[in-house]
Formats: sequence, structure tokens, C-alpha cells
Amino acid sequence: APSPPTIEITKPRCGKIYLWNKEIFPFPLGTIVIGPISIEADASDKDGSIERVEFFVNNVSVFNDTEAPYRYTINEQMFGFCTVKVIAYDDSGMKAEDSTRFFMINFGIVKLD
Repeated sequence: APSPPTIEITKPRCGKIYLWNKEIFPFPLGTIVIGPISIEADASDKDGSIERVEFFVNNVSVFNDTEAPYRYTINEQMFGFCTVKVIAYDDSGMKAEDSTRFFMINFGIVKLD
């Protein structure tokens, strides 16, 4: 029987503060993002391949990435809690997901390279 893929959000990491997409220091009370952030995920499938990784921001599908590195940049104006979910789909139709929640303050005025 085919085995499901695995996926893990690698950025932002829990318990850190990010400023303009860079991790600046630990923050034990949670994760805070100031400015735009590039959401990054590692996905793999030991008996096949990853077809795509779907990114959700606050339960809305925003992007499908079909090749690694899997990433999506959030640069909308936002002030408040943000929930990001990623779902990996493999070539046998199986899926896996991971999610994270952080507080985001972004005025949408700085562009990432």
C-alpha cells in the first residue's frame, strides 16, 4: 500500500520574532511576524513524489506550489493572528498537512526580493 507524504512548516518557526522575513530573536510567548514573511515548508514522499503543496492563509487557499522549495510570501496588510496551513499531495492521491499560527503586523509597503 502507498504511504502518505510528510510535510512540515519550517518558517516561521514557533517561538520566534521575525522582522522583514528574518528571524531576529526568540520569543517564548509565541511567534510574531513584523513585515512580510515567506512561508516555507519541507515535503517528501518516500515511495513516490510530491505533486503539489497547497498554502492556506486563514482557511483560504492562496497558492499551489508544484516544485521545491515550497514557499509562499504573505505581504498583505494584516494586523492580528494569522493561521497558515499547508497540505502536501503525493502522486498516489494521499495527503498530509501541517499548520502554524502567529501574530502578524504588516503594512504591505515593503517588497521582498
